[in-house]
Amino acid sequence: MIKFVPVNERGKRINEGHPRAKLSDHEVELMLELLDERKKIVGEMKARGIKWSEILVHLQTVQMSRAFIARKFEISRSYLINVEAGRKRAQFPRMWKRVVEPCGG
Repeated sequence: MIKFVPVNERGKRINEGHPRAKLSDHEVELMLELLDERKKIVGEMKARGIKWSEILVHLQTVQMSRAFIARKFEISRSYLINVEAGRKRAQFPRMWKRVVEPCGG
């Protein structure tokens, strides 16, 4: 089967085009949206002077803790933190490469 995958400036496969990718690009977008929403909640609560321990309890209650989000996407919490920090899945395609992948069956 022939398909096109994104590659970086060195020609290496990236993002969901990488054979060991754990998440699709769409899943990463959804995860980043949830993390942005989490950041808003934390910012609003900090602005009201709420203690960090109470913020953490609230995040768990509304299912917006990092641990909950990681479980939702079936990844580790550290992987989620790396995506959030831009250490994982932060490359943009420079070009597309044609690859032949074996068909299942």
